[in-house]
Amino acid sequence: MDDPIDKIDRFITEENCYVVMGRFRRLGVLTKADIQKAMGMKRVAWINFMKEKAGIAGPEIKEEGERNVE
Repeated sequence: MDDPIDKIDRFITEENCYVVMGRFRRLGVLTKADIQKAMGMKRVAWINFMKEKAGIAGPEIKEEGERNVE
């Protein structure tokens, strides 16, 4: 069984940026302002921004339930 965090990480890093942002927009993870901000980013910054928005940013999050949510 795939780890859900790894699945999200792979989706962000391997999929086309428009597919990722479209899916996140439909899920309510991104706002229009987030998408406009992301469109001006380089790939590495964009990946980090998407991971942050998805709640999986940072190397310390390895298991489900360890999200960086306050």
